[in-house]
Amino acid sequence: MLGWLSTPPGPILFQIGSISVRWYGVILAIALLSGVFLAQRLGKRGGVKQEKIIDLAFIATIAALIGARLVHVLNDWDYYSQHLLEIIKVWHGGLAFHGVLFGGVLALWIFSRWQKITPLLLLDVVFPALALGQVIGRWGNWINQELYGRPTNLPWALAISPEHRVAGYEAFTTFHPLFLYESLGNLAILILLLLLWRLKGRRLGDVAAVYLILSPALRFGLDYLRLGQPMVGPVTNAQIFSLVLIAAGLVLFFTRRQRPVQ
Repeated sequence: MLGWLSTPPGPILFQIGSISVRWYGVILAIALLSGVFLAQRLGKRGGVKQEKIIDLAFIATIAALIGARLVHVLNDWDYYSQHLLEIIKVWHGGLAFHGVLFGGVLALWIFSRWQKITPLLLLDVVFPALALGQVIGRWGNWINQELYGRPTNLPWALAISPEHRVAGYEAFTTFHPLFLYESLGNLAILILLLLLWRLKGRRLGDVAAVYLILSPALRFGLDYLRLGQPMVGPVTNAQIFSLVLIAAGLVLFFTRRQRPVQ
């Protein structure tokens, strides 16, 4: 195993009296601020004023968090229906990526209509920032021991405490570090999206289309390693939604081929 990476630390970063500062919240804050900074840089290149990016970030973050929590709770309703107070305890973890995407894009579309900014331009700006947020934010899942895959004895296996193990897998101690796979996968996607931004032959919406193809494809593949996911036949709910997003990305990419380059 890879030393410190194999065993997550406790959830509390530090405590002052009765106030606890959790790793999860700090990591999400860093992810958000980093994403906003990148979106401002890309927005400036695309002609979007920085204050507009700040306004969008505020609205989209709230919508994304609500969407992410809602999808997570619905996916695990058997548990939350018996523990209703846990629904509001976001600091315990449990934010679904597809909910982030749905809530954030809906807020972006409303914002674009309100501010009269081309939605595809905003998507080209926001999706690389979202990828960066995923690269950083997945480490919060590591802290909470909530994003791991099937049992494995590979050298990079992740040790999970008994209280965090999925029912039926209590006898196993080490698992695939899905948080790491998703973080590294999104890092590769981020690099590609930033290279696309520099491409002279890029069309408006190309960056958004590539993200909509690659990020759900990554999730689709990694879901085969996930445990305890709601299933529809041989696939998970998340894989079905991933296929919808991939199809949307392909349609967007090829329809933009009919448009002039930027």
